[in-house]
Amino acid sequence: MSTLVYDNESVAFDCEKSIAEVLIANEINPSLVMVRVNGQVIIREQYETFIVPQGATVKVYPFVGGG
Repeated sequence: MSTLVYDNESVAFDCEKSIAEVLIANEINPSLVMVRVNGQVIIREQYETFIVPQGATVKVYPFVGGG
Protein backbone atom coordinates (compact mmCIF):
# COMPACT_ATOMS: atom_id res chain seq x y z
CA MET A 1 0.00 0.00 0.00
CA SER A 2 1.27 3.49 -0.86
CA THR A 3 0.34 6.84 0.66
CA LEU A 4 -0.55 10.19 -0.93
CA VAL A 5 0.05 13.23 1.29
CA TYR A 6 -1.56 16.49 0.19
CA ASP A 7 -2.86 19.51 2.09
CA ASN A 8 -2.10 17.86 5.48
CA GLU A 9 -4.21 14.81 4.59
CA SER A 10 -3.06 11.26 3.88
CA VAL A 11 -4.81 8.87 1.51
CA ALA A 12 -3.77 5.25 1.06
CA PHE A 13 -3.92 3.62 -2.36
CA ASP A 14 -3.32 -0.02 -3.16
CA CYS A 15 -2.22 -0.64 -6.71
CA GLU A 16 0.74 0.64 -8.68
CA LYS A 17 -0.32 3.67 -10.73
CA SER A 18 1.34 6.53 -12.52
CA ILE A 19 1.65 9.83 -10.69
CA ALA A 20 -0.86 11.36 -13.11
CA GLU A 21 -3.41 8.61 -12.32
CA VAL A 22 -2.97 9.09 -8.57
CA LEU A 23 -3.38 12.87 -8.83
CA ILE A 24 -6.43 12.73 -11.09
CA ALA A 25 -8.08 10.04 -8.93
CA ASN A 26 -7.77 12.46 -6.01
CA GLU A 27 -9.04 15.45 -8.00
CA ILE A 28 -5.65 17.19 -8.03
CA ASN A 29 -4.68 19.09 -11.18
CA PRO A 30 -1.23 17.75 -12.18
CA SER A 31 -0.21 21.06 -13.77
CA LEU A 32 -0.63 22.95 -10.48
CA VAL A 33 1.55 20.85 -8.18
CA MET A 34 5.07 19.55 -7.54
CA VAL A 35 5.47 15.88 -6.55
CA ARG A 36 8.03 13.95 -4.52
CA VAL A 37 8.07 10.16 -4.30
CA ASN A 38 10.08 8.88 -1.33
CA GLY A 39 11.86 12.24 -1.22
CA GLN A 40 12.77 12.30 -4.93
CA VAL A 41 11.39 15.21 -6.98
CA ILE A 42 9.59 13.93 -10.07
CA ILE A 43 9.55 16.32 -13.02
CA ARG A 44 6.16 17.02 -14.60
CA GLU A 45 7.17 15.37 -17.87
CA GLN A 46 7.37 12.06 -15.98
CA TYR A 47 3.94 12.21 -14.31
CA GLU A 48 2.40 9.97 -17.01
CA THR A 49 5.20 7.39 -17.06
CA PHE A 50 6.55 7.26 -13.49
CA ILE A 51 4.86 4.33 -11.73
CA VAL A 52 4.56 4.74 -7.97
CA PRO A 53 6.04 1.63 -6.32
CA GLN A 54 4.20 -0.23 -3.57
CA GLY A 55 4.95 1.22 -0.13
CA ALA A 56 5.94 4.63 -1.49
CA THR A 57 5.05 7.97 0.04
CA VAL A 58 3.88 10.51 -2.53
CA LYS A 59 3.97 14.10 -1.27
CA VAL A 60 2.20 16.75 -3.30
CA TYR A 61 2.98 20.46 -2.94
CA PRO A 62 0.83 23.18 -4.53
CA PHE A 63 2.60 25.97 -6.37
CA VAL A 64 2.35 29.27 -4.53
CA GLY A 65 2.48 32.51 -6.47
CA GLY A 66 3.32 35.88 -5.11
CA GLY A 67 5.08 39.01 -5.85
